[in-house]
Formats: sequence, structure tokens, C-alpha cells
Amino acid sequence: MQSELVCDYIACFLDKYKSLDIEDLYAYALNSKVPAVDKNSGELLRFLAHLKGTKHILELGCGIGIATKYMKYTDSVKITALDYNKDRLDEAADYLKDEKNIDFVHAKAEDYLSNTSYKFDFVFVDTIKREYAGMWYLLKRCLSDKALVVFDDILLYGYVLYEDAEIPYKYLETVRELKAFIDEIKYTFSSDASIIPLGNGLLLINYEKY
Repeated sequence: MQSELVCDYIACFLDKYKSLDIEDLYAYALNSKVPAVDKNSGELLRFLAHLKGTKHILELGCGIGIATKYMKYTDSVKITALDYNKDRLDEAADYLKDEKNIDFVHAKAEDYLSNTSYKFDFVFVDTIKREYAGMWYLLKRCLSDKALVVFDDILLYGYVLYEDAEIPYKYLETVRELKAFIDEIKYTFSSDASIIPLGNGLLLINYEKY
């Protein structure tokens, strides 16, 4: 998703430097009104996964598979892509049917995190924003040491920068939850967390078990 956080002319400039040609999938997402990761955010995800030499990625909220495609930087990396919307999950599986080592899981994120025995070294979270804090609580048991966790849309159209009176009512409670979550992460991981103002904002956490 694109927001006012990145000016149009900057977004257009950055769009020239793309590693994948998936315009057809973005066009489908736009026409079908399906949420899709911002292109520049996708490029950053691909770079980060490659930089860390990631082996096992967990994606919570894979949608139709756009971010999945970005993060699949090599055949050897394994991705567990999860979504509770069966139609979108089936579309992602069909689009990425030729890719190796991708498991598509139809489940609620909370249920999956509570029951899986896997440990992941890279996690991308793009689920219901007001549930991020609870998702983080469940997610920690599934992380390997020094795992990188990325939460998408953490700034929610920039609304987390606004005063309550300026925020549309339908987003107010979600914004409050996001602000509290950001404060918790920045307090706990003062030197191991960062917010990147791409798209609607990415929260990066370098998780080190203490």
C-alpha cells in the first residue's frame, strides 16, 4: 500500500529500480481491490532476506503472494505463507506454483503460532493491525536467535503521527493500539528496532534472545 508518507515523485523514482517484473500481479491486485505490499517495501524485504542469508521465512498474511515473491530470493529458502482468506491463498499458490519450497497454510495466525514447532529466522507480518501486539507475544516463541521481524503498515497512512482529534473515527482504536505497540518495541529494543518510512511504514525488529 502507498501512503502520503512517500511523495509521488519519490515513489516513481524508486519504482525504476525494481528486481522483479510482477506488474501483472499488481494490476490484478488493483483491479480486484486486494491489498498488496508497496513495491519499495517489497524490494526492501527482498534485500533484507538476502542480506541475512535467510533460511526459513514465515509470512503472516500472504494475500495473493506479492510479498512472498519478493522474499523468495533463491530456491533454497523455505517460506511458510499463511492466510485465513482461502480464496487469496489459493490465488497465491496458483501464481507461485512453479516456485520451490513454499508451503501455503490456511489458518488463523494466532492458531498457527500457538501450535507450530518451527523456528523462523525471518518473519513478515501483514495482518490485522490492531492485533500486532498480541501477534508479537505469540510470535516470540517461534523465533530463532537474531531473527528479523518486519511489521507492515506500522504508521497506518501516517495516522500514528496525528492527534486523536485528527484521526478518522474508524481508525482511532487501531492507531492507539499501534502507538502502544511501537512504544513497547522501542522501549524493549531501543537499539534493535527501527521504523522505515516506506509505504505505510515498516517496523523492523532484530530479535535477540536474552
